[in-house]
Amino acid sequence: MSAVVQDLRRAIVLFKNAPAFACVGIVTLALGIGVNTAIFSLVEAILWQPLQAHNPNRLVTLYTSGSHGIGYSPTSYPDYEYYRDHANVLSGLAAYARIRMTWSDTDQPEFSWAELVSTNYFDVLGIQPVIGRSFLAEDDTRSVIVVSHHFWRAHLGSNSHLIGTTLLLNGRSFTIVGIAPRNFEGIVLDWGSPPEFWIPIGMHREVLRAGGHGDFRRDHHARWLLLTGRLRDGATLSECRAEENVLAKQLGNSFPEPESEGGRTVIALPLKEARFWPTWRSSIVMVLSLLAGAAALVLFIACFNIAILLLVGASVRRKEFATRLALGASRARLIRQLLTENLVFTGAGTVLGLLVAYWMMGILPRFQLPFAIPLTFNLRIDTDVLLFATVLAFVSVLLSGLLSALHATKSDLSSSLKEGAIERIAGGRRMDTRRVLIVCEIALTTVSLVSAGLLFRSLRRIESASLGFNPQNTLVLGIDVSSVGYSEKDGLVFYKKVLDRVSGLPGVQAASLSQHRPLGLSRSNARIFREGQDDASLDAGIDVETNVVSPGYFGTLGIPILQGRDFSAEDDRAKPKVVIVNKTMATTLWPQHIAKS
Repeated sequence: MSAVVQDLRRAIVLFKNAPAFACVGIVTLALGIGVNTAIFSLVEAILWQPLQAHNPNRLVTLYTSGSHGIGYSPTSYPDYEYYRDHANVLSGLAAYARIRMTWSDTDQPEFSWAELVSTNYFDVLGIQPVIGRSFLAEDDTRSVIVVSHHFWRAHLGSNSHLIGTTLLLNGRSFTIVGIAPRNFEGIVLDWGSPPEFWIPIGMHREVLRAGGHGDFRRDHHARWLLLTGRLRDGATLSECRAEENVLAKQLGNSFPEPESEGGRTVIALPLKEARFWPTWRSSIVMVLSLLAGAAALVLFIACFNIAILLLVGASVRRKEFATRLALGASRARLIRQLLTENLVFTGAGTVLGLLVAYWMMGILPRFQLPFAIPLTFNLRIDTDVLLFATVLAFVSVLLSGLLSALHATKSDLSSSLKEGAIERIAGGRRMDTRRVLIVCEIALTTVSLVSAGLLFRSLRRIESASLGFNPQNTLVLGIDVSSVGYSEKDGLVFYKKVLDRVSGLPGVQAASLSQHRPLGLSRSNARIFREGQDDASLDAGIDVETNVVSPGYFGTLGIPILQGRDFSAEDDRAKPKVVIVNKTMATTLWPQHIAKS
């Protein structure tokens, strides 16, 4: 034990005597471990974050396909009921929809996300509340809620006796019946912030104030729900897909779709592939793969740098080792000393790397990932990733240290003690190992630099690409008045007052309203047909994206109007309907009226 303590002391003294060598090596190792731990933890949190549910590998998500040719779309409530009641391969099928609403236990309402869910939602997921209960079948039309664990701690003081108390949601009183588990934050990751409340679907008219829009639960064409089911023991995903499409065909025969929407089909995906919208998955995976590849290169380059540093350090100390051997020290003793130094070296780098990882965990969520998708995830250090990076760095240090120790302690003593021995040895076999490492490091560095250059060039091209509007000095504000009880008429009055006040603010040149913001993820689709077209089938129409805007929208965003005029205040419901189309649509439908440019 005393020998080990002595080796540790000598290692510390050595690092004090060579601070530049120690600092460069430890910082290099720390960056390799810290960057990899943070980046791969981010990838794990987005792509592989497990759902806090019982046996999540048996859960599947169902999408309706065929609406306007869209590959993935939500499902109507009547269709959900039919699938739920007739599916044999599923032991349960739940429905849910994310909404934004106001809550209050005082006079000051606040916004939070919530989910309208079927009463079997928690049962299908196999989740039990930590306090209270989940929903019962008879709760479907009752004003009851389950609140999240985060909301319970942050706003309700972790009060374990609050079951039976009430909260105001969108101005209506709801009774709390349960507290969700600590890490459960809903199923999907791309619908804004995690839900704070779960409310029975039967209360949707009261929550959404949808009385003037009919009952969504009776409309086969109102597709607003996502479905998640649990496979029965022994059932497979392919069997689920086959059965659900048979049910979809039966529904199509009983409730045919309008020709403009197409027929129903069902797409079933494992839940792990449906934590965010499937059409976005390829883009997200590509971006995260690039980040992971860059982080892996950083780690490998760091390992090569450490190996070269240790080999150079051993060659510099070759005369010291020869002297100690001449004085009677055993070769095993010197090798143990070198390995102890490497262990201290790796330990210091790992500790600093852990601090780097924690620091990056704090700043990564502040950066906008290269896709405009608002993902929700719990970013925390993944112990498996940290262990892998540490073990890889330790093995690299151990092997390079052992190699340098073997070479440094087996040389001829007389030649090692002579002046210039290091220079003579530099041309020997030991330098071959260093040359190999240097060549590998140069290759990795070259790949990294070329990749970084190509990425930077691509980003520059994207940055300089024309967006069709001017984003400079443009601010976007989202407003939702329906959640606080405004009728359509009152909402229009409110929007007009907001627009007038914003337009009058100092420094504001123009302001306007729009249903969807430019380059946003929300959008509206429509299928159009040429005037006088006899064939009004699905294949004959053209899918277009639409937006509802106020007068001045194009001027606010600096969008030129090539022909015609902008909207005006006189373009209201009492006047003939007017639209503005882009040049692509105009060229497609009326090429004879578009000037060649």
